[in-house]
Amino acid sequence: PSVFFIDLLFLIVCLGGSRFAYRIWRDQYGRMKLADAKNNIIIVGAGDGGEKLFREIKNSASFDVNVLAFVDDDLGKRSKSLHGVPVMGGIADIPQVVKKVKATGIFIAIPSATSKEFRRIIEVCADTNIKIKTLPKMKDILDRSAGITELRQVKPEDLLGRKEVKLDEKNLASMINNKIVAVTGAGGSIGSELCRQIAKFKPKELVLIEITEFNLYKLEQGLQEEFPNLHIITLIGDVRKEKRIDEIFQKYKPEVVLHAAAYKHVPMMEKNPLEAINTNIFGTEVVCKLSNKYDVERFVLVSTDKAVNPTNVMGTTKRVAELIVQSFQDKSIKTKFMIVRFGNVLGSSGSVIPLFKRQIKKGGPLTVTHPEITRYFMSIPEAAQLVIQAGSIGKGGEIFVLEMGEPFKIVDLAKQMITLAGLKTDDIKIKFTGLRPGEKLYEELLADQESTLPTCHEKVRIAKARPVFESFPEFLNKLQSLDEDANMHEVVKILKTGVPEFKHESF
Repeated sequence: PSVFFIDLLFLIVCLGGSRFAYRIWRDQYGRMKLADAKNNIIIVGAGDGGEKLFREIKNSASFDVNVLAFVDDDLGKRSKSLHGVPVMGGIADIPQVVKKVKATGIFIAIPSATSKEFRRIIEVCADTNIKIKTLPKMKDILDRSAGITELRQVKPEDLLGRKEVKLDEKNLASMINNKIVAVTGAGGSIGSELCRQIAKFKPKELVLIEITEFNLYKLEQGLQEEFPNLHIITLIGDVRKEKRIDEIFQKYKPEVVLHAAAYKHVPMMEKNPLEAINTNIFGTEVVCKLSNKYDVERFVLVSTDKAVNPTNVMGTTKRVAELIVQSFQDKSIKTKFMIVRFGNVLGSSGSVIPLFKRQIKKGGPLTVTHPEITRYFMSIPEAAQLVIQAGSIGKGGEIFVLEMGEPFKIVDLAKQMITLAGLKTDDIKIKFTGLRPGEKLYEELLADQESTLPTCHEKVRIAKARPVFESFPEFLNKLQSLDEDANMHEVVKILKTGVPEFKHESF
């Protein structure tokens, strides 16, 4: 009988012992590898995220870093160690810990951190003069679009203080699934993200209408790679040319149209007001007209907060575009026309983020128009998701206003981007250049005469909009009759007759 007992012990020693010996060797090798690493880092967060990140660093040849310390605000973890590495204080102690261990980098390992917590960590790290990386957001880890150890640079979006968007997927699916969906301005920042979000809900066909060849090509390649089963139709087209857009609608018969094609750069449109009128106003009229003609189920105009009490040509033309959409709703039988209005998006081609990145790369200065200039911000994916969400719940004629959160001072954003680049705020100068033509210090989302009502989605509200005035067709005729050599004073004078709240510096 003792044979069985001896055999059991022998097997345990041989099988378990070999694995235990390998584990000891691997841990020892990992410590040697860390000790030889060129980069010394500290990990912010001694929880599950920090522990998993440390193990991956120790066991992977792709990490050339040595973890010298953890920091965590949990008092129960202070003066303790994790895998032999000490927890040397809380977040407020990061500068002292960095100096003590001579760290060259900081890894933030708190996937569930709120934007407020991120901002606090970044502010504490501001004077350390070292680069910061972070783990992906918990949402990205849960939907498997990123792994827990896939470190990335901290993005300005991480600091916005915005909650994760929860979509009503049932409504979205009923709007998009197995439908023919067309997006104008598909190659732009918002248009391309709209296409990506729409693709997730499996439309029957996605019709991409874009005037810029290269943008359309890039979008097509990206969508084909990400959604190989998606039926994509790529079309070069100018929304100002009714004949071309009519051909597209007649052939492909879209059931849902999202109209994102527009000129949006404020100073540029101050220099080219007639182009803003032709594209933003009459381009919108063309797409509305054909949507009504071909019985499109839903039409969504992507608008802007600059349409509220506008001080520039671009914002005023977008307000007129809103009035056009409202006027078509009044005479529409089948199509539900609606408008979605929101503020700036981080990372779009015309936003300050790409500009600040280029200026930081060159060593500065960062150009900000005014010390007090303030803007609402949201990320491009969030804006696109909420535009589609608003379109799915609309009954026709609404101006939806997206909840934009708290406004940000542009100068504060500039300082945070300097910190994220691993520099001190004193390393790069911030130069104030003065407000540009047509630019406001503060943006608004609602006109003075408007109020809002809640919807079934917490981040989407409905503006109680002013009705379209009776002489609106005559107003459009006046705009249509403007000569190509019309000066700014003439353009503004006519625009003010249709948008009386328009306040321009030329008047």
